Amino acid sequence: MPPDQFQNIRRLIWLYFGLLIFEGVLRKWVVPSLSSVLLLARDPVVIAIYALALRQGIFPLNRAVASLGVLCLGMFAAALFASHGSHIVTLYGLRANFLHLPLIFIMAQVLTRDDVERFGKAVLVLAVPMTMLMVAQFRAGPDAFINATAGGGEGEQLRGAMGKIRPPGFFSFITGAAQFLTLLSAFVFYGLLNRRFISPWLLNGAAFALVVALAVSTSRLAVGSVAFVAAGLVVICCMDRRLIQQTARAFVVIAVLIVAASAFSYFREGMEVFEVRANETGDTELGVKGASQGLVTRWFGDISGGLDLVATAPLLGWGVGLGTNVGAQFTTGSLGFLLAEGEWSRVILEAGPILGLGYLGFRVAIAGWLFLLGLRAAREGQPLPLLLTGASGLLWITGQFGQTTTLGFAVFGAGLALAALRAPENDDEDEDADEDEPSAEATRPEFVPASGGRMEW
Repeated sequence: MPPDQFQNIRRLIWLYFGLLIFEGVLRKWVVPSLSSVLLLARDPVVIAIYALALRQGIFPLNRAVASLGVLCLGMFAAALFASHGSHIVTLYGLRANFLHLPLIFIMAQVLTRDDVERFGKAVLVLAVPMTMLMVAQFRAGPDAFINATAGGGEGEQLRGAMGKIRPPGFFSFITGAAQFLTLLSAFVFYGLLNRRFISPWLLNGAAFALVVALAVSTSRLAVGSVAFVAAGLVVICCMDRRLIQQTARAFVVIAVLIVAASAFSYFREGMEVFEVRANETGDTELGVKGASQGLVTRWFGDISGGLDLVATAPLLGWGVGLGTNVGAQFTTGSLGFLLAEGEWSRVILEAGPILGLGYLGFRVAIAGWLFLLGLRAAREGQPLPLLLTGASGLLWITGQFGQTTTLGFAVFGAGLALAALRAPENDDEDEDADEDEPSAEATRPEFVPASGGRMEW
């Protein structure tokens, strides 16, 4: 087959990426009247990717996708007995839980590691304008046009403290900005480990933008998630001691950038707001440690809260989709969480304890699989898969897939992590790497398609 056989699929993946990043811009400022429609903007792109994959014989036919199919049919059948009785709510729930997930295996087949680095460079380029917008939103009033919510209607962005909002940047809400910054941190750390990845000027600019954006975000989720990715650097050093020097240099660079950023008034103001908000919410310990502890507490609290409902939830649940914001909109006429805000609680109440735990177990298995593959790659001197797993793994375990942006970052990050396991197109990828570079067969993941087009998982 010609080398560009997957060109159209790659173009659609780029379109998926573009919509993921700029969907909020469209919903808030460009065409706010189409805000509800734009929630599903990436769905036709995913369907087109699947159609092309089927046509080219690379649609994943592995055990993971088969398991998704069984769970999807089970939730659909259970929803027939649900009390909400809305087919639209059911379809939206199935779409949120299942439609996008097979995309990660297609990305693993059609993208090379060089493609992953191209996406990383795009994220780094977007870092500076994203941060500039977040600073402007942070300094503007809650009612300013720049702080509009999706749809341009009534309502405000989430408040931080001292009258400041939590700036969402390009996205509709702060959760999207937090997930973007987490993905950005993975590529920033990779660039600090691999000096040939990108220009030092662009890398340092993106790293500085990351530091500033975290300060003005006043988001413990953002800071804790980036700290989780940074913790992956320690794991990488344990797996490959050749990278200790580069990792130490990465932490030094980040420390210098934090000191440099403290010279700017908006950075100091962001830190002050962060501290006030921490005191208001009872988090007396400020900084990366306190934010990461808060993230861990929230993470385990979501899981334990869902498990507490296993004994009391209806066997077949209240109906898939009912616990999402869209489900609430269709059934009550207003946005909210009818069942529970936590993802584990939502899924178990929607689908019942058997199907719910089966679906959540699948997501945990995907996250664990990505982590193990990332560890193996790190042991072979390739840190990028583990960094990308750190940026997306927690979303697979507790991320709210009913929120389209969270679903998008979970799927896109995991797809990039799998694709990053592929051998590079250029043999001389890293001047710091050992001369005995792992072969293509050594770094190629087990899910690379065989001659028949099937995938192992």
